[in-house]
Amino acid sequence: MRTHELGGPRWAEVHNTTTAQQHGVLGRWQAEAWGVASSTYSEHMLAHGWSQEWPGVWTHPGSPRTYEQQCWAALVALRCRAVLTATSALWVYGAIAQRPDDVALLIRPNRHIQVRPQIRLHRGRWIAGDAAELREGLPVAPVLRAWSDYARDHTSARLSTALSALDRLRLATPADAAAYVEARGSFHGRKRARSALAELNGELTHSGDERRARHLLRAAALPHAPLGRPFTVVHRGEMVAEIDLGWPRFRYGVEVDGPHHMLAEVLAADKARDRRLTQIGWVIDRFSTEEILARPDAFVRQVRFGLEAAIARRPIPWR
Repeated sequence: MRTHELGGPRWAEVHNTTTAQQHGVLGRWQAEAWGVASSTYSEHMLAHGWSQEWPGVWTHPGSPRTYEQQCWAALVALRCRAVLTATSALWVYGAIAQRPDDVALLIRPNRHIQVRPQIRLHRGRWIAGDAAELREGLPVAPVLRAWSDYARDHTSARLSTALSALDRLRLATPADAAAYVEARGSFHGRKRARSALAELNGELTHSGDERRARHLLRAAALPHAPLGRPFTVVHRGEMVAEIDLGWPRFRYGVEVDGPHHMLAEVLAADKARDRRLTQIGWVIDRFSTEEILARPDAFVRQVRFGLEAAIARRPIPWR
C-alpha cells in the first residue's frame, strides 16, 4: 500500500504520534521526517479538509480551536526551535487568567526568521540555571525568565499582578524575582520589573491612590462623604484596623489595595483582618489601585451601592 493513500498506515502513525500530541497541528517538515512525500502531504490535507495556519502548517478538522493549538501552530512554524515565554508561558503556568491574543516565543539572539502575525518574538540568551520546561505538554521558558520577558511589553501593575499570582501558586516569590532580575543584567523592561518589585515589597507609598479614590467619591455626591483621613477602628480598647476610606456611623469601609495586597501572606492577613471587622459589625469593600484607575466610574458606582446598603441597615452609632 502506498504511504500517501488516504487512511494508510503511515498517515495513521503520523497522526497518532505527532498530531495528537500537538493539539491537532502537523507541519510539512514533521510529515517528511516520517517519510511522507511533500506532494502527498498537501494532497492529503486538502482532501481531508485540514486548515492551513501557516505555510506548511495545518490543523486537523476535528480538533478544537484552543490557545494550545495556536501555540503549537506557532512553534511548528518555527520548527520547534523556540519556547513559550512572557504572556504565553505565564498563561500556561496559570499566572494569567485571560487567554492571550498572540503567541510569545523566545528564540536564540542570532536567529533570523520571517516576522509573522500573531507571534510576538523575544530574543535573548539563557542565564545560569535557566532551562526549558514542559507544562501541559508545551515547552515553556522557566517561570522567572517568562516573567522578566513579560516586562518588555507590560506595565509594572500587570507585572505585580502576575508575580503575585506566581507567589500564590508557589512558583516564585518577589525575592526570587529580584535576584533573577539582577542576575539577568540588562534587558528590555528591567526598569518596570524593578518598579513592580518595589511596589510588591511595600517600598512605594499608596497615599496618592487613596487621595485619588477619596476625591472621586467626594465629587460623586454620595449620600454621605467618606472621612477626610484613614479611620482607626477600636473595639473594647483594642485597635482592630485602620480603614482607608471610612463611614464609621454606618460601619462601612473601603480599602484601596496596592499590589503588595495580592501576595499570599498579605492576602491571608487581610482576610483575617476583614473577618474580625465583620464580627464587630463592619462591612469592608476592597478595590485594587489598578481597577480604580482603569474604571473610576465603576468604582464609584460600587461604593455607592455598598454605602446605600449600609445605610439601609439600621444605623448603629459608633461606640
